[in-house]
Amino acid sequence: QKIRVLIIGDGSEKENLEKLISKYKLSEIIMIIPFTDNIFNYYNILDLYVHPTIADDDLPFTVREAMSLGLPIIASKFAGIPELIEHGNNGLLVEPNQPEKLSVQIHDLIINEKKRKMLGKNNYEVFEKKLSQKVILKNYQQIFSRYTT
Repeated sequence: QKIRVLIIGDGSEKENLEKLISKYKLSEIIMIIPFTDNIFNYYNILDLYVHPTIADDDLPFTVREAMSLGLPIIASKFAGIPELIEHGNNGLLVEPNQPEKLSVQIHDLIINEKKRKMLGKNNYEVFEKKLSQKVILKNYQQIFSRYTT
């Protein structure tokens, strides 16, 4: 099974990551892709989305985008991510700064296609029920109707 890792973005660790990739001769496996506005081109080729963040982001946009496409997600149990991902239902949560535990979860989903597909399917369903444009517009409509009628 061939594995490819895409790291998308221009974060502060980019230079360090490039050095490590070179040092360990991993350039055939790990690619760093600059930030792009059209991220969906990359989401569409992924089998798994990993979001190991320690950034204080209430509801990360990238996690919601991955959910909208039905990607299985492994993410940090941090900030607002647990409001989006229920561990074992529509993704997997890992404590921040625990690379060993993160790698175990990634390995588990790489080898367990059935679990990967189940998490992705559930992710899409959660997105459609809670976060889709239709649901958000309906919620706004209910809020506005309280004050206009």
